[in-house]
Amino acid sequence: MKRLLTTTGAFLTDDAIADAILEYWLALSKDQVADVIDMPFLDHEDRVCRVRLGIGWGLGIAAVDVDDARTLADDGLLGILRDRGEERTRAREALLLTTAELPAEWAEL
Repeated sequence: MKRLLTTTGAFLTDDAIADAILEYWLALSKDQVADVIDMPFLDHEDRVCRVRLGIGWGLGIAAVDVDDARTLADDGLLGILRDRGEERTRAREALLLTTAELPAEWAEL
């Protein structure tokens, strides 16, 4: 388990979920954009709750490992985060390729 630390709170969630969120946060930050995700977490009474969390550019986030054997699966969220992150990466790479093909005289603009 990992505890995600944000400016809005701390959320105990599964390792795979936290790692996927951090990877997506990085992809968003590289493009200087943000998004809202819906993620599960365990509250202080071990109830499964959900939070809609803003992540990305300008929104700090950190993950702290927690010695806890519990798991909290959400395969749907993992797929969504992976797909959105890959989409951002493909769009960024396509833009870089397009920019690289511009005539040299345009570089001065």
